[in-house]
Amino acid sequence: MRAIVTTRNGDVDVLKVEARPDPVPSKGQVLIRVKAAGLNFADILARQGLYPDGPPKPCVMGYEVAGVVETVGDEVDRALVTKPVVAMTRFGGQAELVVAPLTQIFEKPEHLSFEQGAAVPVNYRGRAGYRSIGRVELKEELSRATHDGAHGSVWHVHSVGLGHTRKAARLESVVANSAVPSIGADES
Repeated sequence: MRAIVTTRNGDVDVLKVEARPDPVPSKGQVLIRVKAAGLNFADILARQGLYPDGPPKPCVMGYEVAGVVETVGDEVDRALVTKPVVAMTRFGGQAELVVAPLTQIFEKPEHLSFEQGAAVPVNYRGRAGYRSIGRVELKEELSRATHDGAHGSVWHVHSVGLGHTRKAARLESVVANSAVPSIGADES
């Protein structure tokens, strides 16, 4: 498989596409063919050498993915094979294939693209947040900074996190008066 390898700490010039052995799922794991990988604060800080839990270099970043289950390890229901999922991978996701524990796999809602699905797991912190995203209406060209109390950060600009789809989840807790407008976020 091909993977984006972070060869050392630094800027984007330390990223290289390399061939790597295909991962094999162990007991309680699934193998996912990645259709989209998220890019979030942990990936960027780890690449720069600033994330305390970042893997040693060289490594493959990618904390969240969306894709299709290719195979499963022991003690995992084979009915998951071919199912579209999103997963929190704790790095390794910026590759064509990734292994993730069954406990970190979530069914991808049909109304979300793979790109949108890959942008959700870290920002909405797993199963509870992922259940709620199924009820959130996605708006075209919505660019809002929103409070994300699930993991203590003050805000995230979701239209950036959702990448080229340029869509964002409209949430009720819009931050209107903070440092966010100073970086160009829309207060409306």
